[in-house]
Amino acid sequence: QAYYNFAHSPWTTLPSRALTAADDFFKTMAVRQELRYQAAMEAENFDLDFSPLKNKKDARSQIYQQLVDQNLGLNGEILSQRLRDVADDVTFQTELSDGMVKNLSEFSTDNPALKQFLPFVKTPHNLNIYAGQHIPIPGVDRFIKESQDILKNGTPEQRAILRGRKALGFMLFTTGST
Repeated sequence: QAYYNFAHSPWTTLPSRALTAADDFFKTMAVRQELRYQAAMEAENFDLDFSPLKNKKDARSQIYQQLVDQNLGLNGEILSQRLRDVADDVTFQTELSDGMVKNLSEFSTDNPALKQFLPFVKTPHNLNIYAGQHIPIPGVDRFIKESQDILKNGTPEQRAILRGRKALGFMLFTTGST
């Protein structure tokens, strides 16, 4: 009972709650950035001739507000699965696929005493995957299951992002080696 009270006290859980709040903040920022991007793209195709709006800036603002109303709840919760995926990707909170890392994460979550020594599994794993996707050496993708899944079953946008990461890694690699 004493350990439970200690492990669940407000002071002991403060760092975890602070990190969760920071993740939520950055997820909100990423989603709003994506919505602003969508509004800008839609405003470019907006026909002002048949609209009471005076300019594209007004159109962009109106489209952005409509997108916010459609995709965000009253308390700021993200309603769109695609936007939740964007937010998870930006904050390195993408769900773990089945395997050893997911089992380790679940084991760590199920054993609160272990959390003191192994507090995070998902974020470091996702950071390593992100870094590995930038390695321009052919064949490295064979060892990154997430990259294989994107190449086999990903959307064209996901494949383009993966190719862009490889290109960026190649540029950094060649620039750094000269």
